[in-house]
Amino acid sequence: MVNRAKTADLILALGGDQLLMGQHEKAIARFREAIQLNPNCGEAYAWLGKAYREIGRLGEAEQAFRDAIRLRAGFALAHYNLGLVYVARGDFDRALEQYEVLHTIHPVRAERLLDVIKEQHSQAPRPLADRPNSQDAKGESAVGLFDKPLKSEGERGSQRAESRPAETVADVFEHPAAEAVELEPQGDREQPAPVAEEQPSREETAPSAEHPAAPAETPTVSSPEVEKWKRAVASDPRDAQAHWQLGQTYLAAGEHGLAAEAIEKAITNRVDFAGSHPDSVRETVEMCLALGLCYERLGRFQEAAQTYEQALDADPENAETHLRLGLVMLVLNNRREAVQHYRDLARLAPQRATPLLQRLLRVVAK
Repeated sequence: MVNRAKTADLILALGGDQLLMGQHEKAIARFREAIQLNPNCGEAYAWLGKAYREIGRLGEAEQAFRDAIRLRAGFALAHYNLGLVYVARGDFDRALEQYEVLHTIHPVRAERLLDVIKEQHSQAPRPLADRPNSQDAKGESAVGLFDKPLKSEGERGSQRAESRPAETVADVFEHPAAEAVELEPQGDREQPAPVAEEQPSREETAPSAEHPAAPAETPTVSSPEVEKWKRAVASDPRDAQAHWQLGQTYLAAGEHGLAAEAIEKAITNRVDFAGSHPDSVRETVEMCLALGLCYERLGRFQEAAQTYEQALDADPENAETHLRLGLVMLVLNNRREAVQHYRDLARLAPQRATPLLQRLLRVVAK
């Protein structure tokens, strides 16, 4: 049973990453697979509900969130998303019920949900049923909350400072580097628009998930370039450079399994893999980044993390490695490590920190 649960966790992590990339149908299949392996996993139902909600399958989303709450009492994220389902349906009474639950277990998310309810109710006004027994902590009806003006940003900050659960964004990102960055998403923007990134030079890093090689330039597996390096490897199996060139060619062709195998052999046969010369360090980092990318594309995220850590051993200040490792840590549900890598990026290369920050906001702030 333990092995099944661990397998379910890995599948859930992969599905979460697919959801964040907008691959909803693939993510839904992953979440259902995780639920089959571990039917008592409330998180899997919550992720499933989120995927359904984002593509408008609200009935299935509602059921998934209710299953998540049934399996895990006080599951704030599930209550919040269930409230958003009711808002999308225009059922503001039931959305307010979720607000009232959240008001007790997670005031920050309760405030966020209430803002969404107010905004949508003002755009599509409809009478709310009188519910004399439904009151907030101060004794006023939940319907009456619509008559109050929205709180100012200063008032919201004051409330968060007084009583804030440890899961809020401000807690996670509380450090000087974050002061100039907008940490609170406005409204209910689940997926912020992509921010233009500064392209790293070819000398600094291998092709990344954010900047894959253009399809028009992609060789086929049977290309002359592949055959050339295969012959070189066959001629001298200990030729690290030949393995590396073969791996890069496979990687550009999208053959991640073959690329990983070749790059692993290149690393094994390199005599100066742990060298301190700048050229040696650069090549070590480049190989690790390429191998880590292969592992990511193969769904082998733990191995990707270990490979990126090797790159940091060689060059602790490499921004691309911190970005990749931070994203992988989120897939592995290691939020604290991801935040640490964001901090390092904010110090080393603020522009490169943006993609990791956006992903953290999606995972942490919702």
